[in-house]
Amino acid sequence: MKSDDLVDPLTINPTQDNVIIRYKCNSEWFEEEWYSQPLIYGYENSKTRTPKAGQSIAASPRCGLYSITNMPSIGFKNDTTGMMGTIKGTIYDKDGLPLSYMNERGLQFGYCGYFFYPQSDGSYSTRYYSLDNNGIDLLFYDKIASYPYHTVSITPINFSMQPDSVVICDIYLTGEIESGINEINSDVFVLKIYPQPVEQQSFNYEISIPIKSLETYMIVRNITGQEICKFSVMENKGTIVLPENIKTGSYILQLISNKKKYATTKLIVK
Repeated sequence: MKSDDLVDPLTINPTQDNVIIRYKCNSEWFEEEWYSQPLIYGYENSKTRTPKAGQSIAASPRCGLYSITNMPSIGFKNDTTGMMGTIKGTIYDKDGLPLSYMNERGLQFGYCGYFFYPQSDGSYSTRYYSLDNNGIDLLFYDKIASYPYHTVSITPINFSMQPDSVVICDIYLTGEIESGINEINSDVFVLKIYPQPVEQQSFNYEISIPIKSLETYMIVRNITGQEICKFSVMENKGTIVLPENIKTGSYILQLISNKKKYATTKLIVK
């Protein structure tokens, strides 16, 4: 049944339906124009499922998608209260090491969530709209802190987000995140260490990027991402002496400069 406003009764199938909604937009980005957006819900493969008792379907104020909400908002401007859940876990780079230091750029699940910034151990947490999702295989990231966004491939993940719920999901990158740093030549190594494995508690290093700041250092982490020790780096070549109590095994070595991660490699101590 056709209805030209939200006052007249509208008869629809409460479990499955396909509705076309036309709305007028007048904002700083758009002049007054009419837009049409299909709302398809309840069917197999639909992103939006049938709302449960006490729920409704609302349009996101950020990206125009439809989402289940726990707070029916007819007559009120929609916000994200009751429309989003939390997704969290650990994110790993393509070498299987915890990804960190995206604090100036961030990552995003397309337009269905907010930018998130992994912690030093690779853990992350972000808000995501209550949708059914199948095979997400890309993350957006801001290469140089400006539009347009870039993408990095990940091992496909599937999850269904309910309003005000929590989904635990680890993320594994299968592609590289470009640094956007002019000084780095992709054909040249950034960090080289030797000998490998490390013997007698010390190793030599060579760094190809300019050392311009006192904010350059190396961090040794265990395989779970916990920081074991940290060393300031003042020159492009030198020797690192590890603590005497460090145990034999495999570690993660990260090169950080001005809070940006330039290189991550494995460190084996014998």
